[in-house]
Amino acid sequence: MTLFFQDSCNAIYCPISMHSTSADTFFYPRVVQIILHLTAIITFATFPGWQKELDEDGEEQQFKSFPSTKMLVIIHVATWAAAFFGFVSALWQHAAAVTATRTVSATMYGIVDARTGPAAIWLVWISEFFNCVGLLGITTIREGIQVLASLVE
Repeated sequence: MTLFFQDSCNAIYCPISMHSTSADTFFYPRVVQIILHLTAIITFATFPGWQKELDEDGEEQQFKSFPSTKMLVIIHVATWAAAFFGFVSALWQHAAAVTATRTVSATMYGIVDARTGPAAIWLVWISEFFNCVGLLGITTIREGIQVLASLVE
């Protein structure tokens, strides 16, 4: 049995809806965000690892030195910018989705009921929350290393 769907209001295939589905206004900030996160991850890979050293007694001790301040600044700036671009992208996506659903409902005089999926909106804002958690973690690491470095001096 074949079911045939007929779009009597031309709501799906009209030129306005085809343009709104192809005009993705929040794609490029997401690409920039991904590139900045990759920059931060690659910079994390340059952090010094565990090193071995002999003490006065001839015993081998392991220690880990602090990463350079330049690397911490690069990671902090990249993570901050990625969180900013993520926020802009999430805000644009949220505003575009709500505007599109309201436009369809208003244009079709209530015949077509368009709704924005709450799951999609929650996923976008949860991803932005985790971006901010990562930014807070990097800020904590940077400030902690600065405090420890000032105590050592």
